[in-house]
Order: sequence, then structure tokens, then C-alpha cells
Amino acid sequence: MTLDLAAIPSHGHDLDLPADGSLLFFVEPHLTPTNCRVVHVPAGTPVTEHPSPGMPVFDPIPLRARANWNLPNTEHEVPFDLRLDDEVEEAINEVMWDLEGNHSDYSLGGYGDTSTGGADFPIINAKDHTVLATVRLYEEEVGDAFGETLIVVNFMIKHADLAERAFDRIWLMYDFNG
Repeated sequence: MTLDLAAIPSHGHDLDLPADGSLLFFVEPHLTPTNCRVVHVPAGTPVTEHPSPGMPVFDPIPLRARANWNLPNTEHEVPFDLRLDDEVEEAINEVMWDLEGNHSDYSLGGYGDTSTGGADFPIINAKDHTVLATVRLYEEEVGDAFGETLIVVNFMIKHADLAERAFDRIWLMYDFNG
């Protein structure tokens, strides 16, 4: 996935991203991916594709930007104490589920997402790290490369690493529909 940073309004996300250039997102095609990379390419830098032997190359997937709701699902996803009990957390989840247009296939920032594979929500300590991007990959787009009909990939980054533009320190939190 390639993200043109100049095309995104600064008020359209909750991250301190470079103002221009592109972010290139890579993830290992596997049911439980462990290898990923995000590369910042400054504006005007020439880029050449080099296919990796044995790795599938997928057709481009058009992205469309729009504002969307994204609220925390659990108390530990925010850097302050909400004092939420299980009943309030469940009510928030129900509201989020019912908000029309809430289910994006690609999102920048926010709190991330899960599927039905049983994984926890990706933000474990909001004071330390955040979601850079969430990508929902469907079988129609990537075939059986990930071994399931849907895999949700959350690209995670520490706040300090984002401030340093250290995109090489990214890691994954993922879930799958299976």
C-alpha cells in the first residue's frame, strides 16, 4: 500500500506524520504475519519496484479518503484513566458497530481494529504506542495469500519512534476471520 502524505489533510488524522512524500507499507503474506516494513520516501525521490522472489504482487487497490469515527473499545486504549466498567465498554462497542460507515477497509491512525479470530484490540498501552494504519485485506483482493477470507493488519508504532520518523521500528498486531 502506498500513501501520498501530501494528499491527506493534516486535520484528517491523529498522527504527527511528515507533511509530504509517501509511506510505503509492506507485510508478509501469511496467516500470522510477523514481517512488515514501512518506508518513508521523501517527495521527489525516484522509486523503482523490485519484485521479491516468491512474494506475490497484488493489483493496486484504489483508496478513497473520508472522515470516519474511531473510538476506543477498551480503557487501556487511551492515555488517561476513563474508569470504564465492562458495561460501559460494551455500550461503546455497540455504538461504534451501529455508526453508519464506521467499518473502513483502510484507516490512518485511530485505535485499530480486529476481526473474529479472537485477538485483542491492538493498543495495549496508549501512553507508549499507537496505530499508524489499519488494513483489512479480503480474499477478493489478495487471493489466498494470507490463508483466510479476511485478515486485519494493524501497523503499530511507538510515539517516540513516530516523532523520530523511525518507521523501521514498526510492528504488527493482526487478526483474521477464521
